Amino acid sequence: MFHVTRSSSTRLFYAAYALLTINLISVSSNAAARPLADKAGWGADLGITVGFTQQQSQFNVDDDNAVTTNLSNSGKETRGGQLLPLARLDFTLDSLKTQYYVGNSRENVGKGAFQIEVGGSHQFEDNSILTLAYFPKLPFIGETWKDPYLTNQTREKTDETAQGGRIKLKNIAGSYLDVQYAFADSDIDTELSGSSLAQLTDSDRSKLHRDAFYQRVTIDQMLSISDNVIIQPGIMYTHANAKGEANGHDEYALRLQVIYWKTRHLVTGTALYGRLKASIDNPVFNKREKTDRASLFALYKYKKPFNLDNWSLMAIGFWGETDSNITFYNRSGAGLGIGATYEWR
Repeated sequence: MFHVTRSSSTRLFYAAYALLTINLISVSSNAAARPLADKAGWGADLGITVGFTQQQSQFNVDDDNAVTTNLSNSGKETRGGQLLPLARLDFTLDSLKTQYYVGNSRENVGKGAFQIEVGGSHQFEDNSILTLAYFPKLPFIGETWKDPYLTNQTREKTDETAQGGRIKLKNIAGSYLDVQYAFADSDIDTELSGSSLAQLTDSDRSKLHRDAFYQRVTIDQMLSISDNVIIQPGIMYTHANAKGEANGHDEYALRLQVIYWKTRHLVTGTALYGRLKASIDNPVFNKREKTDRASLFALYKYKKPFNLDNWSLMAIGFWGETDSNITFYNRSGAGLGIGATYEWR
């Protein structure tokens, strides 16, 4: 849903969310008219991915990136593997119009958003679908540096937690237009940003505080190009109201998702470009942060491998880069992964 802070945004294998939930998408041109499930009762989706990521960011909490010699670089490049088990459990009422779920959301499939949610969806007579969801504060989700600006010494980690929710109206009046409002409240357990910089005043350090409340509005329009191709262009506006004004910002972004399927094969890709501007000048660098953000995500899915019902095999690739006018905030990364999912209904 959100790249809550720079530390979470550098965890670049968030695309694994789409890998494990793409089997939940209905990709036919009349998908919006389908019920929420094929039958009433319980259902579950289980999956696991094995992947490899490469990333570079000052906010990457890898031990190899714990020491930075100066504030004019974007951190050390690190590589590593990841094993990600994910799951979803849902219950659909007899009408097939109302469903409750816990786990990974279906709503952002292929868009690279990741969160564990508790929510519900209801389909109205005009085939529009209302979803309300809440994601709780989960302390194991992320870490960041207590003071990211500490140089020539080992930076210490601290927990980063967030909670929030969203409301989405999908296929409004059968128009294939989706509108979503989402929010997230982010907290840094031990905030020491700028405490190592003697030239900063207490007022300056207060401007670096990273606790923030995020709000995002997203509008997407699904378009059927042919019997086997759907595109979904979208726009996003994000406002971050941070306790430290230098971390507050506004971001505008464009996104395009393309889905192609034929028999057992499915391919989906998402491209995103956004521009962000901070609320005030950063007292560490004496300038206002401005960044351009771009990312690409691609997924291939093969259903019923070896004629195994309910199973799917998939492969994903991801690339992302943020180019800032402050080198310290530049970040980049890429990921590759393979995985399998099992759908029980």
